[in-house]
Amino acid sequence: MRSKDKISRPIELDTLVIGYGNPMRGDDGAGPALAEQLSERLQPWGCGRVKCISCMQLTPELAGEIAAAHRVVFVDASLDIAPGHVAIRRVTPKSPANNFSHHLSPGAMLYLCRRALNAEPDAWVVAIGVESMQIGDVLSLLAAKAVDRLARHLAYRLGRPRHEAAQARPAAKQRHGTKRR
Repeated sequence: MRSKDKISRPIELDTLVIGYGNPMRGDDGAGPALAEQLSERLQPWGCGRVKCISCMQLTPELAGEIAAAHRVVFVDASLDIAPGHVAIRRVTPKSPANNFSHHLSPGAMLYLCRRALNAEPDAWVVAIGVESMQIGDVLSLLAAKAVDRLARHLAYRLGRPRHEAAQARPAAKQRHGTKRR
């Protein structure tokens, strides 16, 4: 088999949410707090298609979990955006700058999955704007509100059965050139 051939792997999860950061550094714990809150919100639906992981950092040991998912959402704190705001961007595989690190970026995790496990799930980074990463285990008010809003939104989007989600999508707009009656 050529190295570029994809191995047929069963997709075990629809979505994997990984919230990472240090809960003992104030708002840096926003990612793990989101993963825990989302997991609690999804329990009433008995949603086995979504798995939430809370961790301090992204490590190579997570590659198997990531490879088993159709979609991965990485959630982290960010000082680069306004406190309480949320930014979402797509992630693509990217070779790690340092091959000898146990802490990897989302792009490096995808690169590892593609190279080692022949898997490349759709991936997104959700950054939560934070105020402070001082020592302490409490989120600031703005970060806590952003985590709560995001957990509610993701629970609604990810927790519904597929047929409900498809019905909730807006109908396509009518193309010009057709007559309306």
